[in-house]
Amino acid sequence: MPRRNLRSDPAMNLQPGKLFRRPASLLAGAALLSALLWLALAVHGAVNKSPVVDEIAHFGDGLAMWRYGDARMNPEHPPLFKMLATLPVEILAPREMSLGDEHMEFGPWVDFHQWRWGYYLLYLEEEGRHGLLVFLMRIVPILTGLLGGVVAFFWGREFGGTVAGLLAAVFLLYYPEYLGHARFLTLDVPMLVACGAITLAGWAWWKNPDWKRTALLVGAGAILPLVKLPVGVYLILLLGTMACILVHKSVRGVGTGGRGRRFMLMLALLVPAIYMAQWASAGFRFSLYSEHDQPAAPHYFVRFQPPYEDPLEGLLAFTHRHRLLPEASIAVLNHSRSFGGRTMFLLGEERSGGWLHYFFVTILLKTPLVYFLGLVPAFLLLGRQWRGGQTIQRERALLLLVPFLVLFLIFMLGRANLGHRYVLFLYLPWAALLGWAASDWIVRGGWRYAVALAAAVFLVVQAIAAHPNQATWFNIIGGSPWQARHALEDSNIDWGQDLPALGRKLEELGNPPLNLAYFGAARFEAYTGASTLHIVPVCDYVPEDTPAVSPIAEWHSAISLNCLRRVKLVYPGRFDREPLAVLNSIALFAPEEP
Repeated sequence: MPRRNLRSDPAMNLQPGKLFRRPASLLAGAALLSALLWLALAVHGAVNKSPVVDEIAHFGDGLAMWRYGDARMNPEHPPLFKMLATLPVEILAPREMSLGDEHMEFGPWVDFHQWRWGYYLLYLEEEGRHGLLVFLMRIVPILTGLLGGVVAFFWGREFGGTVAGLLAAVFLLYYPEYLGHARFLTLDVPMLVACGAITLAGWAWWKNPDWKRTALLVGAGAILPLVKLPVGVYLILLLGTMACILVHKSVRGVGTGGRGRRFMLMLALLVPAIYMAQWASAGFRFSLYSEHDQPAAPHYFVRFQPPYEDPLEGLLAFTHRHRLLPEASIAVLNHSRSFGGRTMFLLGEERSGGWLHYFFVTILLKTPLVYFLGLVPAFLLLGRQWRGGQTIQRERALLLLVPFLVLFLIFMLGRANLGHRYVLFLYLPWAALLGWAASDWIVRGGWRYAVALAAAVFLVVQAIAAHPNQATWFNIIGGSPWQARHALEDSNIDWGQDLPALGRKLEELGNPPLNLAYFGAARFEAYTGASTLHIVPVCDYVPEDTPAVSPIAEWHSAISLNCLRRVKLVYPGRFDREPLAVLNSIALFAPEEP
């Protein structure tokens, strides 16, 4: 077959044997080796990182859902993934979870304090098992992250065949930030995987809208939004893209192949399926709280009498008043209004409300240069196919790219400026396009062949070199978390995950007494035997009420990067010197000079 046809539609023509001049088993072996290496990095990193801030809240809420069907502890997100992630804990290392009034730790349950409740279950109940619990609660997130590579493979294969699919999986799995966050019990990577799976189901339906694929899309659309609220938004965007394509074809007088009628039928099935899934996730109970322990003064998350702050609050109040949705779902919808009053940080400035260009900065600082360089051949290839390809190929590109780009626009306008992790979903279509472009270069041969393979290998080496700190990785422009602290904060540089590294360093120094300013929800004493003095108020995440005092000059000082600006303001001049060591997100300072 002529080479030009290989490039015109690689999805129909690429054959691994022709590309590599080796048996297809060599390709399968490389894919298996890549997956095993990724799993090894993810598991080792999971064992060597303390819980990040959000993990403890999700941990406590997932266990409360299993034991009591109670969603009070983390009503900001749907329950599905939290329950799946904590299932290994509930089966293999169940918590005591005593809720009698005689327990002092009962307060966080009554007061709906999600971090203190998770902290109690992880550290204060059967103390000493926290390492096992952290590993168990990260098994499902790691497997979900690997599933993201499978989704990337299928999308890459749709564009450029098997080789493109394998390269797309590599580009996604070994993007350092994806690997780093895939081992945490958080919802950013699961959101990416859920959106990608819905898109695959939608594309399968679009190609052939039979009953089997209709049922697949309806099931995915009903269940996967229970992972995180933006997945439901993404589903709406995907359906909207389909509707726009159908309308455009109708206006032009182009046949739709019966998709218009089947689209309406699919919607007629999808809407009640979504509605029933919301009630099923709440156990078909209206109350946010379980019957096991109804609070004396229920916590209401929306105002029920006008005036309302915005139309959404009024709509949620109406929904609650007439019990149209369970309280758990209403609470999740209400949380989408919560970003406006938060304090954000960008490029040395702190303010409430955030910036429109925030995620453009994070993308610039936290995206591998291979991704940027690969955009040029990817868009050139996409343009060639758009001009010369068939209608179905154009629709394939639209259904992959448009929903993800519009979702990014929504996040940008929403100014949820709390970390690059919020837009990780962008890297799924990005990786699919890069895999397609790399496979096209392999077909062309010569120096392009070598460059395409070198790009994938370089990304793998880069992820290994960053181990185990992939979650706070920066490219050559950003440098390191220590260097980038003047530009970004929050989960970009520090999420409380480096207590094990600090503990090992202090052990090397003989566990000297320590001035401590720690940002996070983990228990410091679980990772080191050093005595500590808190030099800033302890975060509200933990139950200990420890007053802050001035640092002792003769002691070492450990300061989380998210606390460093505040510490310098409170103690001017005392921490302007270079640290003794930077343990990724924690700066360790030697005792002060006399």
